[in-house]
Amino acid sequence: MLEYLFGAISMLADFVYEGGRSVIPAEVRDLGELGLISGTSEGLGYLLRALSGLLADRLGAHYAFMFLGYSLVIAYPLAALVPSFTAFLIAVVVERIGKAVRSPARDALVAGNVEDPARAFAVIEVMDQAGAVSGPLALFLLSSSLGLRGAMVVFFIPYFIMIILLLKLRGLKARPRKRRVEWRPTSVALYSFLIGASFAQPVLSVASAPQPVLAYSAVMLIDALASAAFSKLYPFALYLAPLLSLSSLSAKVWYFIPLAGVAIAYTEVVVRAVIAEAGGRGALYGLAYASMGIGYLAGGLVIPKLSPLEIALYSLSLSSLALLALPRKRPGAGLQKGWSR
Repeated sequence: MLEYLFGAISMLADFVYEGGRSVIPAEVRDLGELGLISGTSEGLGYLLRALSGLLADRLGAHYAFMFLGYSLVIAYPLAALVPSFTAFLIAVVVERIGKAVRSPARDALVAGNVEDPARAFAVIEVMDQAGAVSGPLALFLLSSSLGLRGAMVVFFIPYFIMIILLLKLRGLKARPRKRRVEWRPTSVALYSFLIGASFAQPVLSVASAPQPVLAYSAVMLIDALASAAFSKLYPFALYLAPLLSLSSLSAKVWYFIPLAGVAIAYTEVVVRAVIAEAGGRGALYGLAYASMGIGYLAGGLVIPKLSPLEIALYSLSLSSLALLALPRKRPGAGLQKGWSR
């Protein structure tokens, strides 16, 4: 099925770029600097999604945007060829820009061509996280004999396999999806911002770990397992955001790190699925991602400065407020898996 092809592409991309991103926490141990790198790169990438989603819709070029965005994953293996850690920091920004270009277009293609968006996004996320787990692990194992840079050069292989699979999707078009819920753009933006600001980003979430690379792999594995669970719980899972607020404590307290994987699954599966229910257009995905990016930037700057208790209160407050902006059932719409509001 189509979602498995999307999932394979996402898996290979994550193998490459999550492997590269796992190097950053091992090299940058200052929590403030790590929060700045994480918040800035994620924030920039998410902000650009509003523009890319709108352009993809206007130009009807969803596949082209997706292909271009995925092609920029090459930044990490290219960075390994340059004898400077700055090259990896540049790769973080380039790849995040690539994700900004591809994500709204990719999600619009998925939403418009599958029957069950929650299941499709869960399948993609599970396969995505298989790459996110195996990439850092492969880098960790290969680096013992090749060094970090030598191991990263090997990642050119999965990159080119990903490009071959992308070519199999050429000609696929994004089709508008019947709206099952009413969700105003202002509410989409508010909800997404509050969710982004309340959860720690992946790089920041493993800052407290003794072995950041291995912890990063564990977070990605838990994300995959939680994604499958969220697809079964949707749409009830939308209301679980406040329960995930403790995930942000992972930035300071290592034993909360597993909850970071659950929080990531919420943003990757539940948020994407509800946008699909609201029509699934690239512009709407772009708006949500840009707003979430501003939230990520705020969280990346604020969370490192707070005590564990302050983090818990901060995250719980914002994630609870986000529930006030959730969509309403569209009158007369046949709703999916339990929409009953």
